[in-house]
Amino acid sequence: DIGEYVASLPDLEDVRDKLDKAEIVTAKDLEVDFGAEIDLREDLTDIKIPDKKKVSISFYEAKNEDGKSFTTSRADTYKAVYYAEPVNTEHPAYRFSRNVTVREEMKDRTIVSRTRKKQRVLHKMRP
Repeated sequence: DIGEYVASLPDLEDVRDKLDKAEIVTAKDLEVDFGAEIDLREDLTDIKIPDKKKVSISFYEAKNEDGKSFTTSRADTYKAVYYAEPVNTEHPAYRFSRNVTVREEMKDRTIVSRTRKKQRVLHKMRP
């Protein structure tokens, strides 16, 4: 079972000193727009893999604090969990995570933006 496997893996910080520099994957938090199309299994934006020949990474899951699965149709912060497996099997596999935040829907900002554009256009039209 993949869930048991990932749960059994140590966190990166616990095994960092047992890994080569090229096997240490780093991940920055990610913000996405409400309703955006994104597949966390494939989208590795802001995940740095020093040498893809030395380590492979896989997405496991992304859930919010309530345990609900990732969706861009709900503004929230989700913990995305990945696991990394060094090609050198003498080095430990590990898990790492990052927060993926779905921003609020931008209805109000669009209206404000349109209003500002109208004001600029009107301002330019005045003699």
